[in-house]
Amino acid sequence: MHLKKTHLVIILLPIILALTSCRKNDNFLPEITISAPETNLSISAVDTILVSATIIDDEEIVSVTVAITDANSIPVTPTYTFNPNSKKYFLNTEFVINEIHLESGTYYLQVCSSDEEGTSKKFVKIFISEIPVELSEVLIASEESENTLIKKVSGSTFAEVLTFNENFNDFATYSYAGQVALLGKQGTLIAFNFSTSELSWQKNGLNDYLTDYTGRIGCFSNLIYAGYRNGYIAGINETGTEVKSSTISGTGFQPKLLYSHEDYIVAEEIPAGPVQNRIELLYKSTGGSMQYHNIDMEIEDFTSFDDNRIIIWGNKDGVCKVCTLNISLQHVDEAEGFPAEKINSAIKTGDKIHLFATNSKIYSYDTYYLSVSDYLSSTGADILKYEPLQNRLYLVSGNILKIYNYTTKELIGTISNSSAILDLEFLYNK
Repeated sequence: MHLKKTHLVIILLPIILALTSCRKNDNFLPEITISAPETNLSISAVDTILVSATIIDDEEIVSVTVAITDANSIPVTPTYTFNPNSKKYFLNTEFVINEIHLESGTYYLQVCSSDEEGTSKKFVKIFISEIPVELSEVLIASEESENTLIKKVSGSTFAEVLTFNENFNDFATYSYAGQVALLGKQGTLIAFNFSTSELSWQKNGLNDYLTDYTGRIGCFSNLIYAGYRNGYIAGINETGTEVKSSTISGTGFQPKLLYSHEDYIVAEEIPAGPVQNRIELLYKSTGGSMQYHNIDMEIEDFTSFDDNRIIIWGNKDGVCKVCTLNISLQHVDEAEGFPAEKINSAIKTGDKIHLFATNSKIYSYDTYYLSVSDYLSSTGADILKYEPLQNRLYLVSGNILKIYNYTTKELIGTISNSSAILDLEFLYNK
């Protein structure tokens, strides 16, 4: 029995040695020489660059890839892939970047080449300049025949771009994704691609199938935040996926106005019964509640006083009431010196300057001096919006839009709509 085993080993050994000697030894990884682009090339985030390289190997080159990476070798662009299936390959291709969200900084053009044994890499350092933010469209929302219409400012008139078959609740621009989001009274939330007018995503039932739905939406931190009738708040990305969520702490409350301040979502909360409204601060990161306060007023807007304080603009018994929430002290104080008129809208236009609109005037509130003064004494507004890139102030009264130069207060234009303008938003290129 032992002799048979020995003979078997002796017979197999030459075969194993023969097979091993037939295997080719690949002692070299592909050698990459990049001739273009040159080191420290300066380009924009939407440029096309020529990539030229020579790759040589002692064995067949299986693949060659090209990408732009950050300092951690993480690709920030799509990867181009080539399959030479030869020992020498001359790469010569136009690489289209077209990444409008890239920030200015140092990046690396990376060429990788692989054979059956491994991968080699070469880098060229480049500098990419980000694309500046530009105003693309000024949009309004209105209602006609129980439909919501979205129109854009086109010269001295409005041009219709979308019809939504629900009454209006709110709308928001999602510039990061080039989308416009619409929320209807029946609890349907849709987002459409503005450039193609195609539906991007849709959510149903935000009203919990009840008729007293007052939910709002807002675009913060590159997400659409939406308030549900059941107290749920969702942060939704450009594909319609919920990536953030919160549930307000008050039983029987529903979120209404939403606002972003530093690391928090600020929510106005409306009760189902005869109790006071509330405001609640929720962490953006976790969705958890940070603090809440009962508020004896109807809130129209929030603005940021500074990193630690929020101004609450609203009315009580038809007369303006303005309060300041101190986050660190968890305390709300009522401000003084405001006119005995109803506030319709408020915005922040500078580091210490806020504007608020009544039916008769536009006022300025200086938070450094805590003083109120007239800004435009000749006109009031229902809706007040400021566009900083063009330094323009947009005033909506009924179906009329007036546009002013913010600094000079010069009237630039007046546009009339066929029905009341319910909201106005700005869409940017990124």
